[in-house]
Amino acid sequence: MRQIAFLLTSLCLLLAGCAGLVEPGGERVADCRAAFAEIDSLVDAAGVRDAEAARVRGFPYLRVNRFLASFRSEPMEPARRDAWIERMRNLDRQARRVELANLRAVDRMHLRKFLVDRQDMPADPIVAVEHCAGVLRRHHEASGHADALPTAARVPDSYSDWVRLAGLYPVTSIGVAAGFALWKAKFLSGFDVPAGELPVRGVLDTYRPVTAAGAANRLPAGEVAAILASSRGNALEIPEPKGRDLGRLIQAFAPLWRVDRVGSADLIGHPVWRLVDGRLQVDVDLERPVVFTRLSHSRFGDDILPQISYTVWFRERPKSGALDLLGGRLDAVIWRVTIGLDGRPLVYDTIHGCGCYHLFFPVPPLERKTMPEDKDLREEALVPASGPRIGMSERVTVRLSAGSHYVESVGTTKYDELTDQTKTYRLIPMGEVPDLALRSAPLPSEAGGGRRSIFDPDGLISGTERLERFLLWPMGIASAGAMRQWGTHATAFVGRRHFDDPYLIDQAFSQ
Repeated sequence: MRQIAFLLTSLCLLLAGCAGLVEPGGERVADCRAAFAEIDSLVDAAGVRDAEAARVRGFPYLRVNRFLASFRSEPMEPARRDAWIERMRNLDRQARRVELANLRAVDRMHLRKFLVDRQDMPADPIVAVEHCAGVLRRHHEASGHADALPTAARVPDSYSDWVRLAGLYPVTSIGVAAGFALWKAKFLSGFDVPAGELPVRGVLDTYRPVTAAGAANRLPAGEVAAILASSRGNALEIPEPKGRDLGRLIQAFAPLWRVDRVGSADLIGHPVWRLVDGRLQVDVDLERPVVFTRLSHSRFGDDILPQISYTVWFRERPKSGALDLLGGRLDAVIWRVTIGLDGRPLVYDTIHGCGCYHLFFPVPPLERKTMPEDKDLREEALVPASGPRIGMSERVTVRLSAGSHYVESVGTTKYDELTDQTKTYRLIPMGEVPDLALRSAPLPSEAGGGRRSIFDPDGLISGTERLERFLLWPMGIASAGAMRQWGTHATAFVGRRHFDDPYLIDQAFSQ
């Protein structure tokens, strides 16, 4: 009988329903695995998965972006490793908060019942996720499963190799490269024209941040450097200012936007959900000019540098005709500054919301260096002009064209040149407002209320498709021209480049 009892006990310990159920200390591993699986199942079935950071296979309590993935090949002592894992944990916390908020009420009720049915499991999904993350992390450390994390912490490429294979990429890319060369010849020549001599199709609107009424909002480089130095006291030595310090940096580097306005499509606004002809779609509220901001990071040599991005949204890029390949609903422009540890801008770069039209503006003495892409058909890092040096009484100024919203020039404007006609915009930090901004936006009451991200689970905004996708699909980028979520911006059709690649600046520039 003792042998039978021993065999039965051993069998129970090997079964998932029993073995991982209770760990030493009373932690229910199997229940926590089931809880994460149930949440993921409901989120995916409802189509509300958040694409900003990638799930880490085998570690349901972690997510990773390209910057954090860059640490996975580095040797790390326990403190650095714990800090690395905790940052991935924070990405999952934020994503789960978004996804759970975007679930339908009936799905949230089902989830609460599922959790209540598990003994000692918190009924609140947010609390349950936090509890189970701790349980699984301790289990993975004790079992040795955590050793697989450096291999698992990867971000999927935004390019599809099989689509490129099906589209005969080696052949079709030749035509795309030729078209890119024609666009460069036509568009980049405009940067040789002084900003004051550029043609104006309509009225030039200038937008400034509401907090930038005077020179007091500019920070001396030494003060910026001090903020960055004081924020690097973490195990990974990442400059990560928070709270008031982060707000001061965001304000200090916020640009003036100068937009050639021909119609309402050239007004800066706030993306919102609206019910149009009985269908939900993302529109832009033109009564609320806002700029969404984000802190990210880049690697440059041995340093980790902060980057601040500023994104403006427009209602559309108007079509010039039925066969216009580039026009369509919604448009966005992202302006980013990479800040050196000395507190000075190192380089500016910009893309549109589709990931297209990637341009760099290095601030001297930073220079573009020779890249392998310069010698073949791949799209190289385009530098139409140097980035401006900014005085204490100045602010960097980005001029956008009418309709296409192309960046036409980059310069500076003195505060005393601003007039009463200057418009203002409000700065909104992504990820730091209660509803996490566009990742969990309120739905109109006439549509039943609730919340939903403006981005689909694949990171695209439905309804913003462009006709160019039918020509460019062999390049392996899904729905070329459509608006995209942060973390999903492929910025080269021929070749491979991602806007959030932490090595992007290091590969293209040197001092």
